Amino acid sequence: MKKIIDSGAILSQFPPTTKPEYYNFPKRNYLIASWCRKLLVVEASEKSGALITANFGRMLNREIYAVPNNIYSREAIGTNKLILEEKAKIFINASQLIDDKRVMNNVQLS
Repeated sequence: MKKIIDSGAILSQFPPTTKPEYYNFPKRNYLIASWCRKLLVVEASEKSGALITANFGRMLNREIYAVPNNIYSREAIGTNKLILEEKAKIFINASQLIDDKRVMNNVQLS
């Protein structure tokens, strides 16, 4: 555990020699969605992989949050649409993502 804390880890359902092929990305996105309780989509174009992750998260009954963004930006279409269609809650601050109030007492929100 200490080694993971010190230097991180890579978690994948694919062998290390697997090339990053586009058709494998949804499998990776499912893994991401399955390992969390809450998902935050910061920026997503209309066909973004982040939207695939968010959809998997919804299928798995995860809480989905999205950062509202510039309505003229292509990279914001997906996040804004998630909010508009009520598929994600609007993200305002970190307290929405952190359940433990003891942690929140030590987090400075700007």
